[in-house]
Amino acid sequence: VSPLKLVKTTGWYNAKERNVIKMVDYFDVNDNKDWKDSKLIHKLSRVLFVLYVHDKERPATEWQIVSTFLWSPSKEQDDLIQKDYDIIREKIKGGERNREGDNEFLGTCPKHAGGYNKVDPLNSKPLSLRDHPVMGRAEKRGFCIKQRSFDQLIADSLGQELLRKGNSVGLPPSAYPMLGQKVEYTPSQRNLDGY
Repeated sequence: VSPLKLVKTTGWYNAKERNVIKMVDYFDVNDNKDWKDSKLIHKLSRVLFVLYVHDKERPATEWQIVSTFLWSPSKEQDDLIQKDYDIIREKIKGGERNREGDNEFLGTCPKHAGGYNKVDPLNSKPLSLRDHPVMGRAEKRGFCIKQRSFDQLIADSLGQELLRKGNSVGLPPSAYPMLGQKVEYTPSQRNLDGY
């Protein structure tokens, strides 16, 4: 489930944030040269994305789902994932800190509630750290599809060209046929019996 935001300067919608896939298991990445041999394959081989509009003016119960799509990496995307995975893996094997900016499609991002000390990582709060094969302990991070790459996946799923203006990217409201549609759903008792 992924939020979209309205970019007020353009009137377009784009991904509100990167799409986090799963926690980085430093040992798994260290031990597997190909991303398809790692645990990451279970989360990235086939993904159902549900997109909703994040609207600060409304309660979350009223946020509207505007699109869904099932995605599996194309050959080109698979190559990008492997290239980024190689960079991440080399940093792990070299005992270097991962940075999201090092990658194009698949990145890693912090996955903790704060307390990580970049200057002296071993003095970080324990919950911000994870076991690491070279460093002993390293920042707890998650694999993610980078924000602009996710915008492109959304555009591709809708058969749309991603619009660009300055630093902004996005899609017009017309790209989302369900946007603004009122959908009422009342579950029947029969659907609730199993819960």
